[in-house]
Amino acid sequence: MRYFNPSDLKGMRILITDDIPVNIDVLYKTLTAQGYEISIALNGEKTLDFTPIFLPDLILLDIMMPGIDGFETCRRLKTNKVTQNIPIIFLTAKTEEEDIVKGFELGAVDYITKPFKQEEVLVRVRNQLMLRRYINELERSNQDLESFASVVSHDLRAPLRKIETLGNFLKEDYADLLGEQGKGFINNMATITSHLSKLIDSLLQYSQVSMESKTFETVDLNSVAKKAVDNLDAQVQETNGKILIGNLPTIAGEPSLLYQLFQNLIANALKFHMNEKPPLVEISSEAKEKGNWEIIFKDNGIGFDPKYTEKIFRPFERLVNRNEFEGCGIGLAHCKKIIDRHNGEVSVESAPNQGSIFKIFLPEKQSQPGSDI
Repeated sequence: MRYFNPSDLKGMRILITDDIPVNIDVLYKTLTAQGYEISIALNGEKTLDFTPIFLPDLILLDIMMPGIDGFETCRRLKTNKVTQNIPIIFLTAKTEEEDIVKGFELGAVDYITKPFKQEEVLVRVRNQLMLRRYINELERSNQDLESFASVVSHDLRAPLRKIETLGNFLKEDYADLLGEQGKGFINNMATITSHLSKLIDSLLQYSQVSMESKTFETVDLNSVAKKAVDNLDAQVQETNGKILIGNLPTIAGEPSLLYQLFQNLIANALKFHMNEKPPLVEISSEAKEKGNWEIIFKDNGIGFDPKYTEKIFRPFERLVNRNEFEGCGIGLAHCKKIIDRHNGEVSVESAPNQGSIFKIFLPEKQSQPGSDI
């Protein structure tokens, strides 16, 4: 990602909200001299009305105003999906610690104290606008990468199916001419194309998590878990596994993605089991403060060294030999992306030959989110 020079920030939009004309005049002259596009709001009400239309890159917001003060204005902007990601710098003569803490808790990114110092204003504004540009570029890069992965995945499917069809044709109609070595080559080709097909499907699923529109609805996780277990019945039977499901909550989320989350975690637990004992997967939940939930997936599998905890959530990272356990190395990265999309968190406890415990923290309620970062 490239470095932004101050000149790159020219034309970025700043909304100044203050009810004192002399403050507005100082800020306006200081910031327009840098090439920024400035708009003015004289109170909190006008700010709330104007911001979703103007969509500034930064808001300079006075705290002490008649009517709706800066704190309440900030709170409302942060609860609006259209304006929640716009950075806010408070303008204030109040320097008490509790006021500063309150501002940051409401979502402000910085403070500028009155009376203004021109150099301080420029530095603080420039820092936030640069950060805004970096975030915007990161969003575009992620979207481009996900679009590329989706397109490539779709385009690769057709020739891959052709290779699979031709391989089956050779195997069925020319088996006598191929000989044992030829048959071995065909079988190897079938294994490779099967793995590639699974990799493409996994990559496509991973890329589509952020590309689909976000439509949260009420989801009963008991139904999600049952559906995932039913779909994995063949794997359960093959491994002589057992899955125990406790009482799970109802939360806000995307049903299809939560189903993928449960299926991936359960399938992993069934796959990475120890040879001497059948896999056991226990799924339970624990209520947390403010109506949030922790969903716990516990297994008795091979586990892993705790030093690899961060690594396992990266795409294409594998801790085991592909010859021992087949897979594409995307499953847990996919899970992490789904959890992030639901504004959740994940932690894991594990040790070699001691099984693993995945703890998924999920909010019970969701505000309708905006775009991903």
